[in-house]
Amino acid sequence: FFFVFFQPPPPAPVMASEQPDPSSYWHSDSEHSFLELSSLARHDYEFVRVLDPWVDVAELMAEDEGRWNPGGDAKPGGYLELTDQQLKEVKLDLNGRQLVVRQDTALLLEPGVTGSVVWDGGVALPLLVEEWRDAGVIGPLSDLCVWELGAGVGLTSCGLLALGAKHVVATDQSHMIPTLESNLRRNFPDCGCFTCGTLDWDDAETEIATLIRDGAPRCDMIVISDTWYNECIAKALVDALVAVAKTAPDGRKYTPCIALEEMRSADCLVGFLEEVLSRGITVVRVVKESIRYAGLSGHGRMIVFLFQL
Repeated sequence: FFFVFFQPPPPAPVMASEQPDPSSYWHSDSEHSFLELSSLARHDYEFVRVLDPWVDVAELMAEDEGRWNPGGDAKPGGYLELTDQQLKEVKLDLNGRQLVVRQDTALLLEPGVTGSVVWDGGVALPLLVEEWRDAGVIGPLSDLCVWELGAGVGLTSCGLLALGAKHVVATDQSHMIPTLESNLRRNFPDCGCFTCGTLDWDDAETEIATLIRDGAPRCDMIVISDTWYNECIAKALVDALVAVAKTAPDGRKYTPCIALEEMRSADCLVGFLEEVLSRGITVVRVVKESIRYAGLSGHGRMIVFLFQL
């Protein structure tokens, strides 16, 4: 006897033209608003609200046919289109200056360590923010304190400071803090505009409280990149995002988060989106092809999500 199991195909994805009015689900925070979907739309950026992760991933897999195998895992060869992890240093030209960060390739060999080198998201995220700032999509960075979770060697945090952020709180696990702080001080030696601190997602509330008590400013916006690499950490990461969002200054109802992630596994991507949506968080995916920055719009497996926490 032979038993054959058929997995039904996911339902057809909801196209952008069928999406509801963004004002019905993305809430404006009046005077505290600085990242609005209406502003994205005015500047010809396309986006879709994510309601069913399997539907959204099915659409992504259809768009990037050939980069996925039938089991849903990404094929090798799509990684690192924007950086080189064999280099001792990574350089990024941004906003009229050159940023330089040191990588620790030896530390990458340690079990569980992924942040000691630059991943593509760390390059693409600050360049995307620069594009949105110049287009007028995002409000003045000079008014914002941005928290980065999983900052790694700090290229994104450095990029946000170079773009004029009022303050950046760069966080990661304790073993990354020396390299992270060294890179920030190297690029901004006389600047009191950043804080480096340990934030273990499994103990997020306690460590966030410590950071705030030690002087870290409260959060206006969150950024993450290349953090969705393992389904097992989905709950802890979302717990940390929610806890950071709770530190928003008085009067702010919602905290936006820019999440730039790489499609490593369909199951992993769905798992994270399901965890985020289970908390009642609004999730929007920016259609990649509408982004001007070619390193991102032409990237085989990079995705841009916006959360409203």
